[in-house]
Amino acid sequence: MPAHSFDQFIDLSKPFAILEKHGTVTCYQGPLHVLQGLDAIHALSLQTGKDVVFLLPYRIIRERGFEAKGDEPILALSASRTLSMDKEDFIATIKDAPIAIAGEIVPDISDEDYAALVKKFQENEIGGGNTSQTILSRRFEGNLCAARIENILSIYKRLLQGNGQYMTVLFANIDSRDPAKNQYIVSATPERHLEISGDEAIMIPIAGTLRKEDRETFPARLQAFVRDEKEINELFQVLDEELKMMGSICPEGGEIRGPFLREIGAVVHTEYELVGRRPRNTIAALRETLHAPTVTGSPIESATRIIEKYETQSRRYYSGEVGIYKALRTKEHYGDLDTAILIRGMEIRGDGKFFVQAGGGLVKDSDPDSEAKESAAKAMGVMSAVTGSSIISETYLTPELHDSVREALMGRNAELSSFWMNKQNPYILAGENLQHKAVTIVNNEDNFAFMIKHLLERMGAKADVVDTLGFDPEKDKSGIVVLGPGPGDPNDMGDARMKKLQECIKILKERNKPMLGICLGHQALSVFEKLSVKKQDAPTQGEARKVSVFGQACLLGFYNSFSPVFDAAAKARHDIAFDTDENGRIIAMEGSGFVGFQFHPESVLSRDGYELIYKAITKLDQGQA
Repeated sequence: MPAHSFDQFIDLSKPFAILEKHGTVTCYQGPLHVLQGLDAIHALSLQTGKDVVFLLPYRIIRERGFEAKGDEPILALSASRTLSMDKEDFIATIKDAPIAIAGEIVPDISDEDYAALVKKFQENEIGGGNTSQTILSRRFEGNLCAARIENILSIYKRLLQGNGQYMTVLFANIDSRDPAKNQYIVSATPERHLEISGDEAIMIPIAGTLRKEDRETFPARLQAFVRDEKEINELFQVLDEELKMMGSICPEGGEIRGPFLREIGAVVHTEYELVGRRPRNTIAALRETLHAPTVTGSPIESATRIIEKYETQSRRYYSGEVGIYKALRTKEHYGDLDTAILIRGMEIRGDGKFFVQAGGGLVKDSDPDSEAKESAAKAMGVMSAVTGSSIISETYLTPELHDSVREALMGRNAELSSFWMNKQNPYILAGENLQHKAVTIVNNEDNFAFMIKHLLERMGAKADVVDTLGFDPEKDKSGIVVLGPGPGDPNDMGDARMKKLQECIKILKERNKPMLGICLGHQALSVFEKLSVKKQDAPTQGEARKVSVFGQACLLGFYNSFSPVFDAAAKARHDIAFDTDENGRIIAMEGSGFVGFQFHPESVLSRDGYELIYKAITKLDQGQA
């Protein structure tokens, strides 16, 4: 490709987009459309017969019924013309233009205030049972001395010269009447969101962060990082969260690959790769995966409420998605899709003002001061394209360092659920199966329900998921009801969901309908049985613990801030069998027509969860509980 092709192709006075992936730069030019909803992307492609390059704002998550600030539109470029070229050839065409910052780059929340916010979040939200992990971000603002197109292209060129990104993005919303109103989004994002092509759907959960900083100490810090329980658990939690999504959009199953290391800018991350069977409606699949748990949290619906509560400004396009939707020929068929998460990016206005937003996954073990430093390090990875720092282009992860930690990385999988870590095929236990059994799973605002559904269907059952507030126990035709996990205080009868759970349990008991309670469902059964359910002194969110259940030593995943306790009243209940932990918490119970699990047998953290859920459902089906 001649070096001058880009100059001849592009009209810089009109909207355009440039996406780089795997060493190939593709330039798109065409009319820019302002859209309000996801379905309009498919409609636009169908109408024009063209590929559509789009930016999704964070607020689009409201299409899932979740809370979000902002009113930004979807920006969609109908690609009338495209040009692809080698990255190095493209870089050679871009002349270096001076990039200077006027004044300081200032965070909207100081390090001290952000650390205080993290501590408040841990006490009130994790301690209150509302979340196991949430990403709270802050915004860094500054001003370029000049934001002409040559300056923007120079910033993009510097990002291209970095390493580790999945996609490098420049989206230019050009205002031909007033250049000061031009809008540019540039990003070197490490994270694929959802890619659907051929017969596959792929997602990549990324979590855990090591700041590169001093090169001399990096090898020792890398060894500590891959063994750090906080970082390991953070990745496992987002793996669980994205498995919920894949369980919803790819019900036929798939496989988990990894974990892997990814170096991007000023940090190193860990990641898995999830591969499932292609869903028919790619736009609906995209909607079901908004937004990634790595930029929201878990459970997602509760995490979005927390973000709306703690973050004072709209996220705009930060943590939304950039993507390309391939043109289709018929209304019945949906196009291929390739999307990345809009992080490690900048939004730049034509008048020079720019915004960089960054945050981290906050869990119970997060150190508030370290989290403040981490968010700044992520932001600096992008701002280095402006300030000229060399850290983004200097590779720290040599092949030798990769090899030195490979065994420790892969060793993380040894005690995870073999059901999830093995490639998914119809997976029915030897002997009896659940081929004849219909199961209703009550979703208490946590899509772990879809992982439970996936397990049960691999056992041969027919499982349906229904929201708590839409569940009618009087009309339920299933043989067994699973009361699923969810956030919140099970004692709070002012919460419509908690009140409905108690009403449902009463009716199901009266109808002699067998029940399995998991996490919140277990706690709700305990409340109904007049057992004490108390807030834990310390949350057990995203922890794998060794406990005894049904007389069997097990390794199981816990996501709890409340638990039923084995006090004098519980000891007097000879009609219920209990398993307890070393803290006197009731982690499993079995009574007439019900079984309760405080842990999450469906979690990837639960090495022995598949067998336990099978035993429980079989007991309930055979009237042994």
